[in-house]
Amino acid sequence: MAVTDIGTGQTKKWTTPAAGSLSLTADGGMLYYTMNVQPGASVVRAMPTSAPPGPAAGRSRTVVQLSGPADQVGFAAISPGGGTLYFTTFTEGSFGPGPGQLRALNLATGRSRLVYAPAGQAGLVTADPAVRNFLLQIQQRGPTPLRLARLDLATGRVTDLPSGWLVPPGAVLTW
Repeated sequence: MAVTDIGTGQTKKWTTPAAGSLSLTADGGMLYYTMNVQPGASVVRAMPTSAPPGPAAGRSRTVVQLSGPADQVGFAAISPGGGTLYFTTFTEGSFGPGPGQLRALNLATGRSRLVYAPAGQAGLVTADPAVRNFLLQIQQRGPTPLRLARLDLATGRVTDLPSGWLVPPGAVLTW
């Protein structure tokens, strides 16, 4: 993993065996990343970007650790102010990913709440830069295996978007 300070042009690098999604606070001071090393070892970790280069494990701390042996974290995004961590979870089953959830973790209290549970797995997810809206690629059973939707965090409203162009296993999504 690496973070570049655009103002100075300096880059810091950290090593990790299996980082997934990355998210920075708006001030660039904290980096959050997901790791799914194996079933039962699915976490979201937090690391100050001021940490010296080297192994990320010794410079970061776990903020989310799923308890079930098949539970996985799919995505994580930190709110601009750094107070809320949004993350998706799903259960890996014998026939692929099971139903998932989008959750919000209040980092001050350590309490997690359900934000959205689609009828299917919220696979690829991305947040807008302000972390007010999420773009969800939902894997589901049936004739249309992928669905694209926008979730407005302020209202909780989910709006389906044109998704006929999505073909399994999906696409990389971004704002």
